Amino acid sequence: ARVREQCDIVIEMTTGGAVGMSFEERMRPLELRPEMASLDCGTINFADRYILNTVPMIRAAVTRMQELGIRPTLECFDLSHIDTVRRLVDEERLAPPLHFGLVLNVPGGLRYSAETLHFLVRRLPPGAFWTAIGIGGRASLAAQFDAVAARMPQRGAGDPDDSPVSQCFWRRTWPSLSPTSRSSSMADSFKPEMETTT
Repeated sequence: ARVREQCDIVIEMTTGGAVGMSFEERMRPLELRPEMASLDCGTINFADRYILNTVPMIRAAVTRMQELGIRPTLECFDLSHIDTVRRLVDEERLAPPLHFGLVLNVPGGLRYSAETLHFLVRRLPPGAFWTAIGIGGRASLAAQFDAVAARMPQRGAGDPDDSPVSQCFWRRTWPSLSPTSRSSSMADSFKPEMETTT
C-alpha cells in the first residue's frame, strides 16, 4: 500500500517460490493482490532438485488469479511450457493478451543463447508479449538481446546495483515491431548504445 501511495507502478509478485515450498505456500503472495504475478507453466528441474507444477496445479493458480483480478506472467522454462499455455487457452482458461516470461540458464534447464531465445519466441501464440529472463552470470546477455528485440531490460529485486541490467540505459528508440516478428538477426543488425554509471 505504501508503494502505491508514492508511485504509479505495476507490482508483480512471484508464485515460483523456492525448492521445497508447497503449492499452497507459493500461492500466498496472491493474497496481497498485486497487479501481476508470475505463473510457472510446468515442472522445473533446478540443479539436482525440482519445483513441481502439474497441469491441475497451474489451472488452480490461474483460477485464483482470475478471482483476485491478477494478470499472470506466464513463465516458461521449456518449450513444453509454452504448449501448456496453448492448452489452457484452448480450454478458455487464459485469454489474450498473453504475457510470457522466457526463463533461461536455470541449472538443469535450457542454457541461454540468442538462438534458443529466438526459437522460443517463434513458438509463442500470435500477438503475445514477452520478456527474456536470464539467470546468473549470463543474465546480461538475455537483457541485451531482449532490448534489441524492442523490449526494455527488466530489473528484479534480487539484481545487484552493479549488475549490467541495473547500469545500462538504452538511448536508442527501436522501431515498432509486432510481438512475434523478431529474429535473432536483429542482434547483428542493431547495435544498441549503452551508457554505464560509474
